[in-house]
Amino acid sequence: MMQRSRLLRFLLGLFALSQIAGFVLMWSPQVLHQGPVFSFQLAPNGMAFDEVAHMPLRHMVPCIALGLVALLVLLLGLWHLDRMLRSAQGPSIFSLDNIAHLRIFAGAAALSTLLSIAEVPMRGLLFKYLLGEAGVTVKMAVSSSDLFLVLLCVVFYLVADMMHAARRLAQENEAFV
Repeated sequence: MMQRSRLLRFLLGLFALSQIAGFVLMWSPQVLHQGPVFSFQLAPNGMAFDEVAHMPLRHMVPCIALGLVALLVLLLGLWHLDRMLRSAQGPSIFSLDNIAHLRIFAGAAALSTLLSIAEVPMRGLLFKYLLGEAGVTVKMAVSSSDLFLVLLCVVFYLVADMMHAARRLAQENEAFV
């Protein structure tokens, strides 16, 4: 169990770093690879690469702030998952701290997903009403992957509730015997 936990924590760290790097690269408009066959570019959801490349800084800063909220919530959830995996190496897998870490991870991952979904229409509203851009349409897209991720987070939250109930039953059994 300890080896798997260490491997999972390492992969979790790589995932967190990839999320941070992806966010930075999305908002720094540069082509990552330009070859004769394909080009590799990153752009925020709902925006084309050229839109980011030609966006004035006064528009980019509020957009980055919108996306940063979802990223920070995700990183908070990943930090709690890391804390849970670290303490799972010991004998207290059903401790109240582990249960709380799992609940916070599940809630943060679900909230981060919902914030990412809401980011595209919020960006449109920001352009249209606060920055006064004419002709901007408010777009929203929800994929089945997004919905599945939210469902999976709800399942993790329910598992945390079951862990809490199992812990309570174990304590009652110990008190009875």
